[in-house]
Amino acid sequence: MRKRYFRDFPVFNFRFSFTLLFLLIQSAVFSQSWKNYLFTEEIKEKYAEDSSIANVQQLILEAMNTGNYELSLQFYDKIFPKPSLSAYNDSLLSSGSFSREEAKTAFLALTDQHRVTLLSDAYFFPAPRYFLKSSLPELWKQGYRYLGLEGLYVDSLEGTKLLTDSLGFYMPEKNYRELVQTALDLGFVIFSYDDLNAPSWDERLERQVQKAETFLSKHTEGKILFFCNTYHLDEHQDDSLITSIASLLCHKSGIDPLTVNQSFVTGRSDKNLESSLIREIQYPVCLKKDGEIFGGLDSLKRTDMIIFQPEWKTIVASAARQADNFTIPHKRIIDYPVFLMAFQKEPFEKGGFPFILKEVKSKEDNTSFYLPKGEYTFLFLYKDRELFHTLNVVKTK
Repeated sequence: MRKRYFRDFPVFNFRFSFTLLFLLIQSAVFSQSWKNYLFTEEIKEKYAEDSSIANVQQLILEAMNTGNYELSLQFYDKIFPKPSLSAYNDSLLSSGSFSREEAKTAFLALTDQHRVTLLSDAYFFPAPRYFLKSSLPELWKQGYRYLGLEGLYVDSLEGTKLLTDSLGFYMPEKNYRELVQTALDLGFVIFSYDDLNAPSWDERLERQVQKAETFLSKHTEGKILFFCNTYHLDEHQDDSLITSIASLLCHKSGIDPLTVNQSFVTGRSDKNLESSLIREIQYPVCLKKDGEIFGGLDSLKRTDMIIFQPEWKTIVASAARQADNFTIPHKRIIDYPVFLMAFQKEPFEKGGFPFILKEVKSKEDNTSFYLPKGEYTFLFLYKDRELFHTLNVVKTK
């Protein structure tokens, strides 16, 4: 283990309406994967050093991993500086020509009629993962038992007790992780149809199709959900060159899958690039015209359904959340910026993820959280990764 340094502090004596026990820990920290989180300053510095598309895409993910979705959107606009829709199409979809319907209800009505559903992920946006997580209980009741994911390092998460970054590429992102944990808690078998060792993007897509075909042939009972790249929603490819999962199902397996696109139009940080429809809606919607759900502007690339997600800040503001009931005083922080992380016992000891992760940039920042009853280890991490200290908290009420 690399050398590390701790600062000594007295036992804290705070007064709260509930009983807390604080104990500064100076024993070995079991896993240090948390050192990989990047501060906002560091992400911006890395962008200044290398603004290539590949590097910016990685920085988007780094920002998402710390919950800095505002910054991730800003970087997304740097590599995709054009509007998602033309002014004409934006005006068309926002006009009274289409009625708007709550997307989750419409989505579940369709999934109930299909054995296989393909729902697109949007790697640089949290909303599609949040939407699927919220739909999983109903999907389970409808008979869905298998969830196929990209980016996993293992073939299956069956039997997994603790989520760690060794299990998947997207696992550090909170909404992806909560999606996975919710699926596991419900009883879903989570499997990988991905191949991260493929030498090229095209080869990776082909191998995904091959692995999906193998899985489908072995699991003929129970409904299956693929959370996938938008590319795999295309049913209309030449059946002699099967390169999407939807095309495989239609042309080779004789299965008509439900195809749902969640990334047709997305939120943007630059309002000049953002669709007016996205700004207007307060919850996920689908569009209808003459009783039919809108599936796209191109008849050859049309899906069964398109879900339009509101701006992420709108989703967060409307989500039910517990009021903050715990505060770390600024006088206990050595320097700024700092990551405040609250770990439950097993994740802390075995390389799991923090229950709370918050970047505090200055003394003006809020350091309050909602903390349920339980035992936690708070970890204070500074830009100098060799400087950190921990604090045990037992919250009894």
